[in-house]
Amino acid sequence: MPSRTAQAPVPPVTVAIRLGVALVGTIGFALSYDALRQMAVAIHIRGVLTYTFPLVIDGFIAIGVAALLILRTAPWRSRLYVWALVGLATVTSIWANALHAVRLNQQAHTAGLHLDDVTVGALSAISAGWLRRCRARTVDAEFGQQMLIKRVRHVVESRERLVGVSVNRS
Repeated sequence: MPSRTAQAPVPPVTVAIRLGVALVGTIGFALSYDALRQMAVAIHIRGVLTYTFPLVIDGFIAIGVAALLILRTAPWRSRLYVWALVGLATVTSIWANALHAVRLNQQAHTAGLHLDDVTVGALSAISAGWLRRCRARTVDAEFGQQMLIKRVRHVVESRERLVGVSVNRS
């Protein structure tokens, strides 16, 4: 029978970092969602369907990252295919966000600060790219940590059964 072990408490700094990453990721998703939805209107997607367009693009990225985590031990060719799909969806999303920002910049007639199109597009692409990378790395690190803990527990329990001795984990 597997023994239950108490998990060490998570340091407050780790909790704060996770909450910060989740907050930044949520804000990034909201900004990207808004831009992609407006792009859906611009390419003449009708009515309610404009709300689903961003979910298809950014959702594909999220599913791809999850697939990469699941396939981390799969053959290189399988992972390469998923990486190609995730890369294509990411480039599409970043391009659409940058194009949206540039078009709005071209239409803006403000008396205050006005940035050139290259700067606006670059800032839009940089922020969107870093947010996606940040979300993917966080998911990957948390998943890896959980898998490592499970693996260590399995090794300890296997050795306990082999030797016939239980290790006190308190």
